[in-house]
Amino acid sequence: MMATMNDDGQNECSLPDGWEILTIGNSLQIVRGISFPKDAKTYEPQSDYVACLRTANVQREVEWDDLWFVPSKHVRRDEQYVQPLDILISTANSLVLVGKVALVKTIPYPSTLGAFISLFRAPSGLNSKFIYYQLASSKVQADIRSRASTTTNISNISISRLTEVTLAIPPLSEQERIVNRIEELFSDLEAGVAALERAQIGLQRYKASVLKAAITGKLLNGKLEIGENELPEGWHWATIEEACERIVDCLHSTPKFQDDGFYCVDSTWIKPGRFVFQRARFVDEATFNERNRRMVPQYDDVVFSREGALLGVAVHIPEKFEFCLGQRMMIFRPSISLDGKFLEAFLNSELFKKQYAKQITGSASPHLNIGDIRKSLIPLPPLDEQRRIVVEVERRLSVVREVESAVEVGLVRAGRLRQSVLRSAFEGRL
Repeated sequence: MMATMNDDGQNECSLPDGWEILTIGNSLQIVRGISFPKDAKTYEPQSDYVACLRTANVQREVEWDDLWFVPSKHVRRDEQYVQPLDILISTANSLVLVGKVALVKTIPYPSTLGAFISLFRAPSGLNSKFIYYQLASSKVQADIRSRASTTTNISNISISRLTEVTLAIPPLSEQERIVNRIEELFSDLEAGVAALERAQIGLQRYKASVLKAAITGKLLNGKLEIGENELPEGWHWATIEEACERIVDCLHSTPKFQDDGFYCVDSTWIKPGRFVFQRARFVDEATFNERNRRMVPQYDDVVFSREGALLGVAVHIPEKFEFCLGQRMMIFRPSISLDGKFLEAFLNSELFKKQYAKQITGSASPHLNIGDIRKSLIPLPPLDEQRRIVVEVERRLSVVREVESAVEVGLVRAGRLRQSVLRSAFEGRL
C-alpha cells in the first residue's frame, strides 16, 4: 500500500500499489470557454453558428434542450470545440454548484463553451469516465469548492487553482475495471433515481395545475368554461401595484454578520409555500435598525426571491417573525382586499412567471428589478372567495408536500449511496 499525505504531512489514506497522486494540471488538458458580444447569441441554430454550452447545461448529464448559438468565428482554436468524452466543469456559479461536472456522451450540434465553464480532456493512458467519476466524488468536489473565490453574487474558481486539485490514478487497466464496476452498481441506482425524479416532475405539474385553477376561478368550479383571458363573474384584473399596499425591494449591500443578534434570512431559506431553515446568520441591532425596519415581514406579507437560482419563489408569512431580509428578496404587502395566501399562490403560478419572464436579466445570476413586475396583472375574486380558494389549495398541496418529502428523502439516500460507491472506488476498495 502507498500512503498519501495531507497538507500537514499526516497520513490521509492509503492507496494500493501502482496508484499515484497527480494534479489536474499534470494529468489533463484544460480548455477555457470563449467570449463573445451579448448580442451575438441566438436561441435557434443557424448557418455558421455553433452551440455554446453554459452553466445551465452542466447537469448530471449535459442538457441539450436549452442552448445558445453563437457565430463560429468566435471559436478561436479547434480545441475549443467540444468532443465526445470531454468533461465539462462549471467554474462560475453559486458556491454549491462551482465544480459541478458533466460527461459529454453525444454531441447533437457542433459545440463550444461559454465563459463560465471549461472542459477537461483526458490524454491516452487515462480513462475519461474514470476521471469524470472521480471529479464528481464528494471529496474532489469539496476540494474544488475550497479553492473557489466568492463575491457578493457569485463564486468562481480560476484555472490556476483548478490545476492544483489532486486525483488518485491507478494503471489504465485498473481504471477500466473500476469504471465497469461503478456503472454496474449505478445501473439499478440510476433507475430508482429516475423514477423519483419523474415523480417530482409529476408533483410539480400537479401543483402548477392547482395554482392555475386557483387563480383563474376554476378550482371551486371544476367544469366552468372560461376563456384563457376571461374571468368568472365578480372577478377583475388589477396590477400588482394596485393590489398591494406596498412592495419593498431589499437593499443591495451585504450586511456584516455576527454570532448572535437578529436573524437575517436570504433566498436559500424559502421554497414555494414554506420556509426551510438553514444555517442561522445574524446582524447586530444597529444594522438591523438602519437596514431592515422597512424589510421586516409582517403577518400576511409574502416574501419573494427576485434573484439567483431560486428566482420566482414566494412564501407567505403566517405570523410575525423578528427577522430581517438579506439580499435578493422582496416583500409584497397585500391590501385589505387581497388575502396573503391567495397572493402567494399567484406569485408562485405560471401565469405570473410568464409575465415577468422577458424581464429577467443576467446569465450568471438572473434577476428581476422591482420595476419589472409592478405592472404585472393579477386576477382578483372577492375576498371571501379568495379565502375559500386558499382553503382548497392548502388541502390539495398538503398532500403533495408529504409525497415530496418522501421523494426528497429517497433522493438524498440515493446520493449518499452514490458517493459511498465513488469513495470506495477512488480509495482502491471497490
